[in-house]
Amino acid sequence: MVFFFVTTFILAIIGMVAILSVRHWELETGNVCLTNVRPQMSRALRFVSLWCGHILPTLIRIYSRRAWRAISVSAHHTAARVAIKLEQLLEHTLHMVRRTTEIPRGSGEVSAFLREVAEHKKKLLRYRDKKSTIRQ
Repeated sequence: MVFFFVTTFILAIIGMVAILSVRHWELETGNVCLTNVRPQMSRALRFVSLWCGHILPTLIRIYSRRAWRAISVSAHHTAARVAIKLEQLLEHTLHMVRRTTEIPRGSGEVSAFLREVAEHKKKLLRYRDKKSTIRQ
């Protein structure tokens, strides 16, 4: 990168020296170099200057905004797809966990402890119902 900048700087210096030396020669001798070509060169340089100064930056600004919008929309679509796939994966995992941890219905005898707990719960519910009906 440094080589590029140094080379460009040297070429610019050489060009400036050449232009100044031609101008000095023209003023000393009174002759004008490339008299017929100057109007065409002026038009061409004006066109290049217009393109480099106004049209090209405008086009770059317009197309960079379009590209940014396209990238943004694409990123949003991708994020939405990833979220949907993740949700589907989590639902599938949840269903698998439910299936593997589910107790088979109607198989085996209920333990004595669970029967006692159920009976105690029924007693508490009956007591609560009686107590609430009395207060009314």
